Amino acid sequence: MRIPRSRNALGTVVLKPPVMLATVIGFLLIGACSAVEVGVVATFEHGSLAAGLVLAVFSAGSLAGGLAFGHIPKTTWAMARRLLIVTIGLG
Repeated sequence: MRIPRSRNALGTVVLKPPVMLATVIGFLLIGACSAVEVGVVATFEHGSLAAGLVLAVFSAGSLAGGLAFGHIPKTTWAMARRLLIVTIGLG
């Protein structure tokens, strides 16, 4: 079985609004989590037990939030609800 060649130009799917929105939101979420890590390391000294514990609690909370709210059905406002939950969690 052979996959036929695409007739579209390379990268055209990224320009579709839903894909662009998901990409931008993904980048912002990665940046937010990185900012939390940098803030924790700046607040507590690098390599301290307290910084490790705070990051462990942050990771456990992130895992629990993903398991608890990952089942939200995909509706028109699903992304907004999920981002509101993430904003509250990061706060």
